[in-house]
Amino acid sequence: MSDTQRRSSTRARANQTRTIHGQAAFLRAFARCGNVLRAAQAAAVGRRTVYTWLEEDAAFKRLYDEAHEDAIDRLEEEARRRAHDGVLEPVYQGGRKVGAIKKYSDALLVFLLKGKRPDTFRERTEVSVRATLEEVLTASRQGGGEARR
Repeated sequence: MSDTQRRSSTRARANQTRTIHGQAAFLRAFARCGNVLRAAQAAAVGRRTVYTWLEEDAAFKRLYDEAHEDAIDRLEEEARRRAHDGVLEPVYQGGRKVGAIKKYSDALLVFLLKGKRPDTFRERTEVSVRATLEEVLTASRQGGGEARR
C-alpha cells in the first residue's frame, strides 16, 4: 500500500469515526429536546448534515425515529405532570411575593384523555334527519326550502 493510499484510508476512518460520534451526540440531544436544530447545535454538527444522514443512512434513520419517540414521550410526561400534579405559580401582593398557588391544566388533561381514550372522550356530533324522500324532493323543487313533517 502506498503512502497516499494509507493517508486516504486513515482520513476515511477518521471521518467515519467523527460521523459516528456526531450522530451519537446528536441522537442523545435530540431525544432530550426533540428539536433538530437545537440538537445539531449541541452535537456541533450542521442541521443539513443531519438531514443527509437521514436520507443516506437507514440505521441512523431508525435510531432517529426512536429518539423522536423518546422526545415525544418526554413531552407527554411533562403534559401529564402539569395536568395531574400541577405547577406552583407565585402569588404577589403589593409587588412582593407572598406565596404560591398550585395550578392544574384542564386543557392538557382533556388532550391527554382524548389521545389515550378517543372512543370515550372524542367530540361527537349527531345529525338527525326526519323526512321522507318525497318531502325532500318536493322541498328541493320548491327552491331548496326545508322539508317539514
